[in-house]
Amino acid sequence: MKKMLAYALAAGTAAALFSTFAAGDAVNSDRNSQFDFALIGDVPYAPTGLIGTKNVQTYPSPEYDALVADINDHNKVLFTVHVGDIKAGNTWCVGGISDKDPVGAANIYTTNVSLFNNFRNGLIYVPGDNEWTDCHRTNNGAYNPTERLAYLRSVFFTTNQSLGQRTFAVTRQANYPENVMWRTSNIIFVGINQPGSNNNLQRNIAASSPPPTDNNTQEYTDRNNANIAWVNKAFDDAAADANTKAVVIMQQANPFERFLEAGQGYKTSGYQGFITTLRNRTVTFGKPVVLVGGDTHTIRVDKPLTTLYPGVDQNGVLQPATAGTRIQNFSRVEVFGSPDTHWVRVVVDPFDPNVFSFSAQTITGNGHGRDGRTDDDDLQ
Repeated sequence: MKKMLAYALAAGTAAALFSTFAAGDAVNSDRNSQFDFALIGDVPYAPTGLIGTKNVQTYPSPEYDALVADINDHNKVLFTVHVGDIKAGNTWCVGGISDKDPVGAANIYTTNVSLFNNFRNGLIYVPGDNEWTDCHRTNNGAYNPTERLAYLRSVFFTTNQSLGQRTFAVTRQANYPENVMWRTSNIIFVGINQPGSNNNLQRNIAASSPPPTDNNTQEYTDRNNANIAWVNKAFDDAAADANTKAVVIMQQANPFERFLEAGQGYKTSGYQGFITTLRNRTVTFGKPVVLVGGDTHTIRVDKPLTTLYPGVDQNGVLQPATAGTRIQNFSRVEVFGSPDTHWVRVVVDPFDPNVFSFSAQTITGNGHGRDGRTDDDDLQ
């Protein structure tokens, strides 16, 4: 049974499909140039197991394998985006350090490259906090987060191609190869390394322990500046081409609700500069802007960006997400997260004035064998 609760974004006039996919790697759209892409994140978290007293990721993951197979079964999906967290938050960041890693544990980084390459079409991955920012935690192995990020880059981001079986070309930012950009059907897609855990700002005062020993303040400052520059470039490119219909930004964090949660321990939001840039550029652009994220494991499509949040009042108090006037050409999509190992289907129809629509693809019997069907619920 499919529930049809229509949700669409306003957009400009339609245009023919225009994609960066190389001719030899072409993925077919239908005669109306409609195509889909898939959004996932915060998976796989299971199964896990103990090596001595150390909790580690183990493989295979039946739920994740079913997820990959289901996306592969949808012929219109041109590519998939994984918005980070390729492991659970309480498992070791195993990979590449022989004297630190538990003997016999799977390398979560190289294993996930292999899992990404099981996707029939291209796959884009942006990092989450579980695989580098939070690796300083005792239950993650007390790794150095900056070292984990360097290792992650050396595994996932070594070419100008996507992952997956039918790769496509992307542009990578100098010194931050995980930050990517490409254009498909007059839509600019931009991915940045903006993880949860307050974007790695003030990690030394966070509630988790032990505190990281690396210079997280400098790391945050440099990467955040690079992220904002990359987002500005995407909007500059969009403004320079009148045919651009939308901008889609992909990152892992929930920059809205998460900072307001109790017990986080942060005094300053690590997302304020990004949100300010996003707000200003979205208003000026005047066409649909979509922010894709995860982290809080709450499937939703909504409009949390306002003229105020995240801002402060005259007393320096952070304003709640409901403050201000909503910016209507902005939408946020948050993906499913473990234990809900499902995906969001995004339909792009250049001949539909609404351009985008979103539906939740829940896999029937996930983790207990598949019956070949999914439930498709449109989101609003």
